Amino acid sequence: MFERRVGNATLVGIVLTSLYIGLLSLYVAMNWRTIFELQPNEVGDFLAGFLGPLAILWLILGYLMQSKELRHSVRALNLQAEELRNSVTHQKELVEVTRSALEQERQMVGFQIQNELERIKPRFTLKRAFSHEFQIGAPEVFQVTNVGGSASSVSIFREEISYWATGETRNFQPGATYQNSFLKCEMISFQDSKGNRYSEGMVVF
Repeated sequence: MFERRVGNATLVGIVLTSLYIGLLSLYVAMNWRTIFELQPNEVGDFLAGFLGPLAILWLILGYLMQSKELRHSVRALNLQAEELRNSVTHQKELVEVTRSALEQERQMVGFQIQNELERIKPRFTLKRAFSHEFQIGAPEVFQVTNVGGSASSVSIFREEISYWATGETRNFQPGATYQNSFLKCEMISFQDSKGNRYSEGMVVF
């Protein structure tokens, strides 16, 4: 609406200027002898009097046109600011999505590592190797089986074993005698195939 008014005002200014110049030309044509008899200072006053209204008219029109340009500039700046806000919002969303994806990937990698460690971890079972003739005071024999991954640098019953394969069973006679005790706890330390060190307690009934 404002721009339409500015355009209409410019058109009106051009029309008024044309009419004014036409009337001025007609006046000069009708009174040219009197005008040519004027003194130089009087000619200046005459021109100032006739051209002053045109100057004021175009000053007003210039102000209106400048206002129009300023409105265009403000609108362009507002559009740029809106685009920047949208861009910042979009970038924040991208950062949030990336952060979420990285967190999910980190968790997935952590789960995979944990699953892999659980898969290769050696697992030992301890039980007494009873025989038909065992009796109180007889040497105790313990049977240890690796039901997990292969192990190395195993320490158990004060013995050192460099390698213990999966499914391998070993018997140990630590030198103690059978005391009719149904509870036995023994510590074992070992490394898995990745070099991770473990130390656990095993209980036998």
